[in-house]
Amino acid sequence: MSKKLDQAFQNALNLGCQCKCGQQFVREGNSLLCPNGHRIDGNKKGYFNFLSKPVSDAYTARLFEARSHILNQGFFDGILAFLLPEIREDAKILDCGTGDGYFLRSILSQIPGSSGAGIDLSRYAIEQAADLSALWCVADLRSLPFPDHLFDVILDILSPADYREFRRVLAPSGKLIKVIPGREHLREIREARKLSPVHESLSEEHLAKEARILRREERLKTFSINETEWQNFISMTPLNQDLTEDEQRELAMHPSPTITVHFVLITAAL
Repeated sequence: MSKKLDQAFQNALNLGCQCKCGQQFVREGNSLLCPNGHRIDGNKKGYFNFLSKPVSDAYTARLFEARSHILNQGFFDGILAFLLPEIREDAKILDCGTGDGYFLRSILSQIPGSSGAGIDLSRYAIEQAADLSALWCVADLRSLPFPDHLFDVILDILSPADYREFRRVLAPSGKLIKVIPGREHLREIREARKLSPVHESLSEEHLAKEARILRREERLKTFSINETEWQNFISMTPLNQDLTEDEQRELAMHPSPTITVHFVLITAAL
């Protein structure tokens, strides 16, 4: 058994059966097994796949590779600066739509005693994320494979939300931290494609109906970038998932000297 998979089993002690049978998983060989016979096999790369059938994965390996470069170069560090003061020591954290796990890993390395799980629908993303720091799962946020009230913090960063499931797995005193693209986010790409600005107010209005807002901030910054960074932004943003590869290459051939990132960051109680 790989070291990654062995650690994944150790991290999986708090998993609940995805079939909602109310039973706890135990380990049997290289699988998770619940008393009602539901079985989930561990992947040697260090994660578990909780999807009953494959989903159409519109997010490519190239997208997550480009996203990793953007994150590692610090373009989204304003998000991390907001997150860290919101999370106490020893917190259990669930990162929904974790992608390559950048934010969860960063938090776990800086918050003493914290532990966490990252989920994403994309197998490409979870394979890139999987390491020894957390529990990594290919899973649907509409059916989270965790018992009730397990987590102190849920991260929902530039990702869809299911507030009913979030409420179920969040501790009574826990908090949701949601990040929404602001109106100016990736303005240069939108202008190049003649797309309308982001309407973040719709997501905020939905959240306000489901939760009590505790803190709200906006962070906006325009960076100077080179051609390679422009290409990575073109590849990583879901804005361009409707384009063919040739159309993305054409867009990348006309780089902007700047890129604007704009986030609305909200802490809420569910």
